[in-house]
Amino acid sequence: MRRSWWAIASVALAMAAASVACGGDDDDNGEADVTEEATEPDSTTVEAEDSEGAGSIDISGVEELEDGVLDVLSDVPYAPIEFFDEDDNVVGVDPDMAAAIAEKLGVDYEFIPTGFDAIIPALNAGDGDAIMSAMTANEERDQEVDFVEYLNVGTGIAIQAGNPGGIEEFEDLCGQAVSVQALTIQEEQLAALNEGACAEDQIDIRSFPEQPLATQELADGNVDAMIADFPVVFEAAQDNEGTVEALDLQEEAAPYGIACRTESPLCEALQLAFDAIVEDGTYDQVLETWGLTAASIE
Repeated sequence: MRRSWWAIASVALAMAAASVACGGDDDDNGEADVTEEATEPDSTTVEAEDSEGAGSIDISGVEELEDGVLDVLSDVPYAPIEFFDEDDNVVGVDPDMAAAIAEKLGVDYEFIPTGFDAIIPALNAGDGDAIMSAMTANEERDQEVDFVEYLNVGTGIAIQAGNPGGIEEFEDLCGQAVSVQALTIQEEQLAALNEGACAEDQIDIRSFPEQPLATQELADGNVDAMIADFPVVFEAAQDNEGTVEALDLQEEAAPYGIACRTESPLCEALQLAFDAIVEDGTYDQVLETWGLTAASIE
């Protein structure tokens, strides 16, 4: 699907840009060890604010919220969806959504940094109550968790400034070196291209355990392109102005989902809380703050 996001990119998005991390030990073919763990700040609990509609959702019988805290697993950073600010607080679209939802539930919320490769097993093991981590709600994941859909986002392409590779669409990635975060929908999309349109001119897929490493690989000029969710691509271009550009396209728009354990009463409570923030306008306010009104699920 082709959709222009340039018109909706706001100053707030630029101000919210996260610093791109450097480093990571690559193997001989430039692919990083996806089991490498980054040092992350400890999780912090944010208290719910008292306002009109706070605690309006009945959470009796929701075992996960009996302690008064919604524990959210998230693979941080993935700016602007979630990232650390200069004080190591988790900020971004997902934390703002979580704050609004937690307020309707009458509980506090806590973001717990968790690697994406282990995030669903961690949820099902009881290490958290829900996942908010730019997670696409697809059929495969739906076999393991339930989802409350809240955003609609497609894949974008970031390129070297000046576009020396002549990349205009996804099929132009054939024969190019492309960085991507491991275990994401985008990594699957590249693999599918190598099995299809790029079968005779394979993409050199460079997978990294964290998105900032994939972005830095492009900023350093080591690959021809990087693909990620479009908001991430757009922010990468803003963070690396002069070295990285974002193409004005997105492919295969699909919903992000808040994941919770299958058949958990928490899912129903989260859905009711989400519906409430849509109804009172908070949802639109969050999207406007981050320049992502075109990603509305409505």
